[in-house]
Amino acid sequence: MDNSKNPYRGLQAFEEEHSKMFFGRQALTEKLYQQVCQHPLTVVMGASGTGKSSVVKAGLIPHIKKLVPRDSLEMLFGKSLRKQWYIIAPIRPGESPLKNFNTALAAGQLLSSAEERIETISVCIGNWFHEHPQSKILLVIERAEELFTICGDRQARKDFLNLLTDLVSDHGEKLRLVMTLRSDFESQFKDTGLQEYWHEARFIVPRMTREELRSCIEKPASARSIGFESPSLVEKLIDEVIKTSEGLPLLSFTLDELYIKSLKAVKQGTRRKRVITQADYQQIGGLTQSLNRRADSEYEALVKIDPEYELTIRNVMVRMLAISGGKLARRRIYLSELEYPEPEKSRVKEIIRRFTEAKLLVKGKDDEGNFYLEPTHDAVVQGWQKLLQWKEDEKETIALQRWLRPAVFKWKNQRDQSLLWNTHPLLDSLKKILNSDNNWLNPAETDFVRRSIRRKNQKKALRGVFAFGGSVLAAGTVFSIGISQDDKLMAQACKLVGDYLQPNSSPQEGGKSGENSFTYPHICKDVPILVGSPVASAPSSSASSSTKSSSPQVSPSPSATKSPISVLPSPTASPSPTISPTSLVSPSPSPQESPISALPSPVTSPSPTESPTSLTSPAPASSTSPKSKIPSTIASRLSAKKFLPSLEVTPKDYYTRGNDRRDTKSIENSTKIINNPNTSNLKRKNAYINRGVVYFRHKKYQEAIADYSKVIKDHNSQTDIAPTKSQLINAYVNRGIAYSSLQEPKHQLAVEDYNRAIAIKSDYADAYINRGIAYSGLGQYEMAVKDYIKAISITPENADIYYAKAHTQSLMEGKTKRAMYNYQRAADLYKKQGKSSYSKNALQKIEELKASLDT
Repeated sequence: MDNSKNPYRGLQAFEEEHSKMFFGRQALTEKLYQQVCQHPLTVVMGASGTGKSSVVKAGLIPHIKKLVPRDSLEMLFGKSLRKQWYIIAPIRPGESPLKNFNTALAAGQLLSSAEERIETISVCIGNWFHEHPQSKILLVIERAEELFTICGDRQARKDFLNLLTDLVSDHGEKLRLVMTLRSDFESQFKDTGLQEYWHEARFIVPRMTREELRSCIEKPASARSIGFESPSLVEKLIDEVIKTSEGLPLLSFTLDELYIKSLKAVKQGTRRKRVITQADYQQIGGLTQSLNRRADSEYEALVKIDPEYELTIRNVMVRMLAISGGKLARRRIYLSELEYPEPEKSRVKEIIRRFTEAKLLVKGKDDEGNFYLEPTHDAVVQGWQKLLQWKEDEKETIALQRWLRPAVFKWKNQRDQSLLWNTHPLLDSLKKILNSDNNWLNPAETDFVRRSIRRKNQKKALRGVFAFGGSVLAAGTVFSIGISQDDKLMAQACKLVGDYLQPNSSPQEGGKSGENSFTYPHICKDVPILVGSPVASAPSSSASSSTKSSSPQVSPSPSATKSPISVLPSPTASPSPTISPTSLVSPSPSPQESPISALPSPVTSPSPTESPTSLTSPAPASSTSPKSKIPSTIASRLSAKKFLPSLEVTPKDYYTRGNDRRDTKSIENSTKIINNPNTSNLKRKNAYINRGVVYFRHKKYQEAIADYSKVIKDHNSQTDIAPTKSQLINAYVNRGIAYSSLQEPKHQLAVEDYNRAIAIKSDYADAYINRGIAYSGLGQYEMAVKDYIKAISITPENADIYYAKAHTQSLMEGKTKRAMYNYQRAADLYKKQGKSSYSKNALQKIEELKASLDT
């Protein structure tokens, strides 16, 4: 006999290679397989120790791999299962779930790099399916509870769960996601995007029946030509398992111990038969005490050698505890956490050796070559009484370690002084530990804490200097305060005006260039290239009024200067019940804003002298340009201000009047260029596009369509009058937007124009978003969602796309929760971009949908 051929796994889960020794779960495996066939998400749940991981890794995966043709799964998916199923190695979330996920997908060649951005992972998998149309993917997330017990970064956890939701939503026909989860952590997933699928995804792993237990006890032994002394011993084992909550892992551990004792007895010559005896069972303490007794024996043996081991074992084991929501679980740690100077280093090394040989701990290496250590099973942390007592005594330590570990890791990698904890409330507690007899801090943690304390002291001393200076200058305090208050008021006033007039800011939100990503008709200048500048920017310096690029490209986020669009449904309480599909995703905070178009990012910003104002009539094709007036509402408000000082006039009034004046000037300039016989064809087509943009802005959609059509009609003509590709793209997309904006929208014509634009430039996000909006207007919601997904793959940080996607899904049967999820994604991105009012509007949409569900 050879211990390497031990048929029992102890506390370790069965892996795929152990499937021949995996008995007692055949019926459950078949049932799980049927569940996976029918649902894109399966959550394999059960209490700790029910064998969730084993039934997936040693049951489901081998079962799929050995399927013969013409079974139910083949009928569901197609031919040749062996070739079609693509199974990724099971993934554990750990402290960095996205990093671990990407590493596994890159190893499985689903991603080109483990550094793939989270926004494009779903797209990469979609591309893989496109290249392998007959294939399916099985993804397994093992121990999903680690997202809460080990991953301390809430945003990373949220992002990862959002990614899983996107994968299930976008690729549910061909992708199967299986998660194993301790049932006591189920409530933690309640408010995630996966909730929509949760009810149908639940797959409960029940406790084993007597017959199943008998099978997993006797059959592995029989496979290794080992017997039990009497049937009564097997029955006793079964009885003990049924009576114990952690029965299955304890059974496996006990059988492993019994096998080793039998092996030793045969080798020592004290036993001739390969048999497991009642005496052996009693000696190890029976099923309920075998684990506890073995752990105590290892502990006592080491403490007998050196009493210092007592504290070292305690510190090592406590590091591997995780508590979340009052629930206890094991935690994987890297061996680098256990690096100490001598003599502690030698003690740690011996503890690891002894406890791994006893199968209480397990060592391993992750995909990046880092060595780790962890308890073999939750049964160790929940069944060793001494460790449970340490857990009660060290709750503060466990909490401190959970916060400290990621901070130290980040500090080690970046060495940024701002990452130190000089203002952190836990620093005082760590300082006490640093100076105590029970100092469990390793060298890296010690360095981090000492530097944090030093920096805190420096800051404190500096504040003392300022306090002293303040008392000396007390006589000048009144004057200083007066100045600072005036400065503060001036700063607030500047910010107010800046929110409306800053060249690269939205009138509602303000902010940096490119922060907004609304889609607008494209405006052309003399150089026909696509750049990401606003259509109509506020007065600005020449440096910021336009941007040029040496090659055609689409800016993923046109500047926020554009007056916001009221997207599909305007997220605010819009006074008009009608929804224009081209009025895209912008949760426009102000209901008075005229809905501008949907998506294409503008070509270039007109200079202040070319930027225009309102219209009273369409511009004729003749040489004279129309005389346009300032809109009466704005004009009268500004005039009345002279006589009614109390009338509230905001910077936006002046901003709007400036835009109207520039629009008038732009119409005049464009018309002169069009009618000038000496104008080049290139400039004339740009002028048509620019004039069409201004017509559109003032809801003169037929005039805009006419101008865009004049550009398009020459695209099959000879070279000297044909438009450039950039002009043609702009004309198609702008005309499509205008078609969908008509009082009686012509969405089908819009779709045809977007198709033509995409045929010229296949990665043009704006065309996909606008086409999605047009499809939504036609009631073709599935087509719309596919276009949004494509647009997200090109501009993944565009909150507007998620907003449009959410609106479309809110119109679909049974997609209300998906709509809420995408509104939340939009809200998060808006908040990240500093657009709080847009974020609030998206959140308001969620509340409205919740209310509709309640009714």
